Amino acid sequence: MKQNKFKRLLLMITILVCTLSGCKPIVEETEKNLTIYSSFYPIYALTSLVTRDVPDMTIHCLVEPQDGCLRDYQISDRDLYLLAYSADAVVLAGSGLESFADALTSESNTQIAALKLLEGLDLYQGHSDEDESHFEGANPYLYLSIDGAIRMIENAESGLSVLDPDYEELYHKNANRAIEELTALRDELLAKTSILNGKRAAILAEPLFYVAKMYGMDAVCTVERECGQALYGSEIDDCLNALAESQVDVVLIEKQAPLKLVNAISDAGYTIAKIDCMNTHTEKEGAEGYFAAHRANANALIEAIKGE
Repeated sequence: MKQNKFKRLLLMITILVCTLSGCKPIVEETEKNLTIYSSFYPIYALTSLVTRDVPDMTIHCLVEPQDGCLRDYQISDRDLYLLAYSADAVVLAGSGLESFADALTSESNTQIAALKLLEGLDLYQGHSDEDESHFEGANPYLYLSIDGAIRMIENAESGLSVLDPDYEELYHKNANRAIEELTALRDELLAKTSILNGKRAAILAEPLFYVAKMYGMDAVCTVERECGQALYGSEIDDCLNALAESQVDVVLIEKQAPLKLVNAISDAGYTIAKIDCMNTHTEKEGAEGYFAAHRANANALIEAIKGE
């Protein structure tokens, strides 16, 4: 049966670029369907592109939409229940995006296989003067770069092909198709965003470095705060002073940022582009939501620079 093959193959995965831990699935031997959970929506969207039309496979998004920083998410009882009773494997970003990754990939966990799509990839390296800041070290939000997403697709193909070799050719075909679609999306967006090249950008949330880089913007100012975090009193003053000193052209902030903070920046005369960091989407949107979010982000940046 397919599940027996899946069990035996788990011991082989350590040779992959995608990291694997664990040695057997939890689902019952009589279960024919292979069930995979991806951690957050962007990981789900990219993985689903590689698993299109694969027979006897179901893929879900584990974590529901989040307003705050994905790095701060603590795995819930609901998540654990889903993994314990229906998951054969989980697909993670890795590199610190999932705070619960170690619990799923430790040597003591023999219940689930875990693929890490950021394993071995070059990530933006941030710097911070604050202790235990998410802005220090590897930035795991590579999916906000289309070129980065292509590398993640390649890792997904490699891992899934070893987990489920019966459909290796289909995974390869799907990955090639996804890469073509992502390349076309990148070319489409870059063709209409030349106005952004060289613009001085302020980064007000960790994921947005990749957006600025993709469009050739110069990240001249960083205000360290988490997605969804409000600033108060002197914190807002410090933020505005940093923007003034850096002479920014546009402020990049996450779409769900507190209105009070957005208004304070706008009232001070700064141009704001609200960017979708893709943590508020659901699996019902499918991979199409990922493509739509990139287009919406490009339009938001263009409209901000043009003053529309």
